[in-house]
Amino acid sequence: MSASASPVARCLAAFVVCLISFSGWAETFEETKELAEQGDADAQYNLGMMFYDGNGVHHHPFRGKVQRIPGVVEAEHYDEGPAGIAYLDVDKENRGAPYRQDTQVDIEKRTDASNGHGIGWVRAGEWLLYTVDIKKAGHYLLEIPVASNRSGGIFHIEFDGKDVTGPITIPDTGGA
Repeated sequence: MSASASPVARCLAAFVVCLISFSGWAETFEETKELAEQGDADAQYNLGMMFYDGNGVHHHPFRGKVQRIPGVVEAEHYDEGPAGIAYLDVDKENRGAPYRQDTQVDIEKRTDASNGHGIGWVRAGEWLLYTVDIKKAGHYLLEIPVASNRSGGIFHIEFDGKDVTGPITIPDTGGA
């Protein structure tokens, strides 16, 4: 993966479980807002980006700490902010551990994870936003632990809205 030369980049980990996403295209703010309210993930992301310029709802690094690259980016340390701005989770319930307050994102307790927690129960259209500081442009090794009872799930990683990995297929790991 090639990193952006920008010192601070926003990484959108778009956990996409199906390869094809059907969503509407909106021409106006009102159309985008209506699609977002109907649950359209792309519209929710676009609405969040509309407010990114400082005129609305914000996101910021988890606990005010920017994650560094090179280094370990903890998946459960996605940016703080409301749904549709810092993350999108398609169900309203956190199905995992109470690691973070006021989140729909499914965070699970994991003894094998570097911070003791990970992201679980990921479904199509869900995404997480991270603020990272890239110390030096270059190629970096990306290691993402996954678990699935069957193969076929797909996700990708974005920097500044650009897909930098292409589709990454999740293998059948037997759920572990």
